[in-house]
Amino acid sequence: MSNKQSSSLKAVLQVVRQKVIIQETNDSWGTIEQGILQLTECCKNGGCQLATEMIAGVRSLSRPLISAINSKRSRVSGSAIDLISTLVAGLGPSFEPLVSLFFPSLLGLCAQTSRLSTRRAKACVFAVIRGTQSPSLLPYLAEYLHHKSASLRLVVAEGILAYMNCVNPIHIELHARILGDVTQLTARDASADVRKVGAEISLAYKGPLPDRVERFVPNVSVHDNLRLTQVFQVTCINSAVHIASNDRNGKARCTSSPFEASPIIHAEHKPTKEGYTPFSSHHSASSAGREHVHEGTR
Repeated sequence: MSNKQSSSLKAVLQVVRQKVIIQETNDSWGTIEQGILQLTECCKNGGCQLATEMIAGVRSLSRPLISAINSKRSRVSGSAIDLISTLVAGLGPSFEPLVSLFFPSLLGLCAQTSRLSTRRAKACVFAVIRGTQSPSLLPYLAEYLHHKSASLRLVVAEGILAYMNCVNPIHIELHARILGDVTQLTARDASADVRKVGAEISLAYKGPLPDRVERFVPNVSVHDNLRLTQVFQVTCINSAVHIASNDRNGKARCTSSPFEASPIIHAEHKPTKEGYTPFSSHHSASSAGREHVHEGTR
């Protein structure tokens, strides 16, 4: 590309910067939206052809853009989400360096109660998955399968399935450990919708790696799954009664409830330094929680 085009893009980015870095208030949000829309228009008019310059410019604006994505004002948030979708459409796989900056915020919006925000965020998440087909997305998606929001876990499960359906099978084999954990988590999820998508993930996973699926996921029927859920609920009730009884008798009280130890009903998960915690780690934590309950009731 010519130096003239490069200079023109730098000029646009500078103007956009001046508009989006200001603090969002009742008086300023319109200016922020205007700057985001201006950058979106630049992307549509060929700005993404200068991929290196565009990625560097957007990276330098990542903080105000993330704030805009998370804005409570739907027009500001919507314009920022549309910008990310436009960047993905223009950059394709070259968007990958920006995944770590924007993908977690988009996933977080999928747990919101606002249908408008979740619909926009979900569409953008799938645009990133299909547009980049980047293996770096998998750890983020797998991590959010531990989130307490069932709607977010469903989006994540559907996103993983979409990724598996659009990438080369070699990528599935290279990430067999993560996908093996995913098949376990989705097969045991408290949400029936997530389990249904999990079954489709297992089928997609079984294509290139049939032996691994049979080792990772037991053959659990609908009747058996219902029975396991009922047993789990009864166990939790009995444990709670037993702990309350120990309190009245003056015995040591357990500090970890069976709900905290359970991988099925799981609170919002904190990622490890590597950004992804395998299912086996949560299983070990669950076992440790059960041992602690046992010690507290002696």
